[in-house]
Amino acid sequence: MTQRLRRHSPAGSAALALLLGAAAATAGCSLGAERSAPDVVSPAQASQVANAFWQANEKANMARDRKLQGEHEDGPAGAMDDARYQADAATGSVLQKAPRRLRSVFVYVPHQDRFPAQFAAILSTDSLNDAGLADASKPLIFLNIFTRAGVAAPWRTTFEATLDKPLRLFTGADGYVSPWPVRAQLAIAPKEVAALYTRYVTGATSDPRIAATGRLSTERQTAAQRRNALNAAGTAESLAGADSAPFSDLYAYPTLDGGAVVMATSALLDRYAPKAADMCLVQTATQPYWNGLVRPGRFHEVAFRLLADVVFIDPPHRAGNTTDLVGLYSAAVSAQTSAGLACG
Repeated sequence: MTQRLRRHSPAGSAALALLLGAAAATAGCSLGAERSAPDVVSPAQASQVANAFWQANEKANMARDRKLQGEHEDGPAGAMDDARYQADAATGSVLQKAPRRLRSVFVYVPHQDRFPAQFAAILSTDSLNDAGLADASKPLIFLNIFTRAGVAAPWRTTFEATLDKPLRLFTGADGYVSPWPVRAQLAIAPKEVAALYTRYVTGATSDPRIAATGRLSTERQTAAQRRNALNAAGTAESLAGADSAPFSDLYAYPTLDGGAVVMATSALLDRYAPKAADMCLVQTATQPYWNGLVRPGRFHEVAFRLLADVVFIDPPHRAGNTTDLVGLYSAAVSAQTSAGLACG
């Protein structure tokens, strides 16, 4: 889980985020073929899992222990945090000095009678300052998805995002998440969220289903400013379409108003290349540009694979209702380079 509010990104700019998805949280659903006892995880057990994860997460953060981190994280969350550790080491970021307190834990567990199983958790803690110390004046809220493949497998978090504000999801009288109404009419179909978000932040025309002044509009403006700055500096940027191959799930949990919180992960390629054919991008051994993902050398093009875990509020489909981004965690996780004729 990310250590600080700040985000690393190629060329020192805010990384563009995209999404992609995870399995709908429906009560009583069969989420796999491996049979087990009814309710393979209870809310009380989920709370224990989330608390144990936090302790391991803080221990891994303080040492940038990629092995320990890999024991309790997987999927997009694991790939992004592994990249964060690598970037922090390459850029000389200060290590976290001590474990942060866990202010609160709220878990949201569907009824599940077999594996694989999953649940959501909202974890509240303190931010870290530049000295690696907890800053109690700046609360930090995470939304995580925990998954377990089978009886013999451990629980791991596969999705994580930093929330802009607290969220409370709808639970039934028994303390479990009630079924998300698959046939409910929402402002946007959850399966469309990834493609809509990708198009929106990469310059597509505005969409009436998206809040005109919300977080997503801000991300769109930031992305446009970034592209303009790169073009002014002589570096052309092109954003490839979303790469949905690694992830195919979609998480959706019900809200009190009959809508849903939709959680998804996406991937795309972010390319940098000089406008002039005889110019090169330079990575020196002493200046860790590109967060340590690119070896020293001269390149005609550098392409980064970006991942992002994204949280959307998706209200019921009514006139005037719009969807918006309320949580995000993004990182560049790998890079490819091309020397070109003039840069070999």
